[in-house]
Amino acid sequence: MNYLSNSGQKSPNLTPWIATLVSIGVHGLLGVVLQMISGTGEEQQTTREVNLLELTAAQQDRLPKLYQPLPPKIGPRTAREIGAAPKPEAVGLTKIPQQAIDELQRLQAEKQPGPKQLQS
Repeated sequence: MNYLSNSGQKSPNLTPWIATLVSIGVHGLLGVVLQMISGTGEEQQTTREVNLLELTAAQQDRLPKLYQPLPPKIGPRTAREIGAAPKPEAVGLTKIPQQAIDELQRLQAEKQPGPKQLQS
C-alpha cells in the first residue's frame, strides 16, 4: 500500500528501518535477560583459594595412566646399522625360474617393433 504525501510524491518505505530497530531492541533485551538468568555476574568472577594436596608415591601409582609415553626419537640410520635386506627365501618369496625370465624376454622382443629389414 503506497501513501502519497500532500505534494503527491511517495513517502519513503519505513518497514526495513522499523524491523531493524525492533531486531536490535529484542537482541539487546535478550542479552541482558540471559546474562541475568545465567548468573555470569560478579559472583563468578571472584577468585577463591584452594588447598594444595601432595600425593605420595603409592597414591600416584593408583592414579590411572591417561597418557602413553612417546617412543624415543629415531634419527636417520645408515645401511650398516639397518643391515642387509633379508633374502627372498627368508620372507616366504620364491625365486622366479630362469626359464620363465627367458620366455618373458623373448615375448617382449617379439612384441617390440625392431628396425625393418628390406627383402630383396
